[in-house]
Amino acid sequence: MIFAIEEINRHGKLLPNVTVGYKIFDSCSTPHQALKAAVELMGRVNNSVAEKNNNGTCYGSIPVVIGDGGSTQSLVVARFLGVFHVPQVSYFSSCACLSDKKQFPAFLRTMPSDSFQVDALVHLVKHFGWTWVGVIAGDDAYGRDGANIFVNKVQRLGVCVSIHEIIPKNRAQTDILSIISKIRSSGAHVILVFAVEQDAVALFDEALRISYNVYKAVYAVVNALKDMKSCVKGKGVFPLFTCPDVEGVQPWQLLHYIRQVRYLNSFADEIKFDENGDPAAVYDLVNWQLNANRQIGFITVGKYDGMIPTNAQKLLIQKENILWNGNQSQ
Repeated sequence: MIFAIEEINRHGKLLPNVTVGYKIFDSCSTPHQALKAAVELMGRVNNSVAEKNNNGTCYGSIPVVIGDGGSTQSLVVARFLGVFHVPQVSYFSSCACLSDKKQFPAFLRTMPSDSFQVDALVHLVKHFGWTWVGVIAGDDAYGRDGANIFVNKVQRLGVCVSIHEIIPKNRAQTDILSIISKIRSSGAHVILVFAVEQDAVALFDEALRISYNVYKAVYAVVNALKDMKSCVKGKGVFPLFTCPDVEGVQPWQLLHYIRQVRYLNSFADEIKFDENGDPAAVYDLVNWQLNANRQIGFITVGKYDGMIPTNAQKLLIQKENILWNGNQSQ
């Protein structure tokens, strides 16, 4: 927004001899903070006073609000501003409910309504002939409304919606795992997600983490089988230095080799188990750093390895690579 306003003021063609001003409030992506900002803005309108600055007179009256981004926040603000007929132009609120001009007479947006997105997805379902789908939605106006409209439309086409779940805002791991479990047992080959990025990422990250752990488990077993096959006769680990029967694998023998397995996978992660059968707890220490181009970089500055027996060696930190608040080295 600042970029657009400064561009308009700099060129001076749209509003000659007029400088567009602005005041920015952070809603923190919460409805109560958004409403609080709107109330404060309207307070300025009703108690409008002229303020002097170096560029001339700046009037306190606020004739228009740009925002909010989220549909849930915009719903609250739009109801309030509509009472005063103060125009509100949102840049990312897509809930179809905001098209109701009886409820939101002063609301406009530069983001298409979810109804168009739903129509596109319904056409996609029809095009591929999908008859068994799942729907996951975020716990907000965008997610719930978009998902409900979609479900109603595809069900009229005879499509079975085998799962319809809501991603909770607290993104608790147990809830996310429950959703993933229901997806797997639903039998749906197509899952449509109506959720903001943060909610969708929480779901996808957990699904990927589970998939990766399954991947590691399979390779752990296969590496154990490889070690069994590599046993040299007369140098085995079982009584009388015998080797396991690789043709008729005995579970208790395989268990021994799995416990002893140790290998690097294709992602350079070391896979091994401790005496309790738990995997190695290895964490990279990542430092967020602002570079010369004002871009955020993620720099690995250390490592913690919970499998190392000596406590002094568990944590390794490269202090010289750490940048603290204000890009300070100390």
